[in-house]
Amino acid sequence: VQYMARLHRHFALGGLFGFESWQSDARDDADLDRNLLLDLAIVPQGVLPVGRDVELYAAFGIGLSLDTIGDDQINVGGALVSGEIDSALGLALLPVIGARFAISRDVGLLVELGYALHSYEHEADFSVAAVGGSTDFDLELGELALNFGVTF
Repeated sequence: VQYMARLHRHFALGGLFGFESWQSDARDDADLDRNLLLDLAIVPQGVLPVGRDVELYAAFGIGLSLDTIGDDQINVGGALVSGEIDSALGLALLPVIGARFAISRDVGLLVELGYALHSYEHEADFSVAAVGGSTDFDLELGELALNFGVTF
């Protein structure tokens, strides 16, 4: 969900709230639950009106992201180790280019192509055969973003 306020003919500023569910191949192969992340970002946007019904834009969202690992397991040296993995607050960088197409005065369609980068540092407490420990691990998620939507 995104809200944009036009501040100038060629500039808009808005906010974004995003919800994603993700899964790595290794976690999927181990039949573990999906992971969840929430984004809250500010989005400046440069706008180029091409015609009465079409405009192109480039936006760069930057904000906070909360990541929650689905199951409390981590992969240590190829073996899954059970424990408790804390949720992590991290950084979200969301650059996109896009186009909006007006269908009527109040409704339109949009298409965006970009990249979504999320970066976190999780803390995990675990125990194996009566030996316990704690570790921090960095997690970076990068993905191609292809978004379709409706504007009001």
